[in-house]
Amino acid sequence: MNWDQLRDRIDRNRCGDKVDFPDPAVSPLGTDEEAGGSRTPPEDIAHSAKEQEWQQPERPGGRVPLLILLALLAVAAGVLTWLID
Repeated sequence: MNWDQLRDRIDRNRCGDKVDFPDPAVSPLGTDEEAGGSRTPPEDIAHSAKEQEWQQPERPGGRVPLLILLALLAVAAGVLTWLID
């Protein structure tokens, strides 16, 4: 595994935290290591990719957006009832 393969996994949403679309990077993955005169071993890259692949992103909210929508609908129904009478 190399940095380009990991970047491809991220862009294809194999990590579960973004949409399936290329994400332009200012500097490609692994640039810092190469600039410092070292390279990341392929085993380390593969291990990092495997860890991220199984993590599920936390989704904020839960039922809060549904409750807000129901409250807005109730207010709208009340306003419409008031306007019709």
